[in-house]
Amino acid sequence: MTKNDRLRAARIRQGLTQKEVAERVSVSVHTYRKWELSTGPQSFDVAVKLCKILEIDFYYYITGKPMTAVTEDELKLLAWFRKLSTQQQQGFIQYIAPSSYRTVDAKDKHARMKKT
Repeated sequence: MTKNDRLRAARIRQGLTQKEVAERVSVSVHTYRKWELSTGPQSFDVAVKLCKILEIDFYYYITGKPMTAVTEDELKLLAWFRKLSTQQQQGFIQYIAPSSYRTVDAKDKHARMKKT
């Protein structure tokens, strides 16, 4: 299903005509029809507004994939992590995360600057 198909399906699911959606987005019916047929809105702001009107998630509109929900355990972990001091958070990240996700510590950054 393309972005255009997702627009059309969402509009129909909402029981709206192309004219009604066009009026709510403040574009001509001709422009909205083009969006459903091929081009889609060219403006980010208009696309976001259109998604709100059609009650579809913007991520879903763009990718066709539903946004995965955060699990209860993930929320608990995030709440716990946010209670840590900055130093504790960095230590946890250093311990658990792959090196590509770790932040550069100031000493390493200084050493690299000396070499160049």
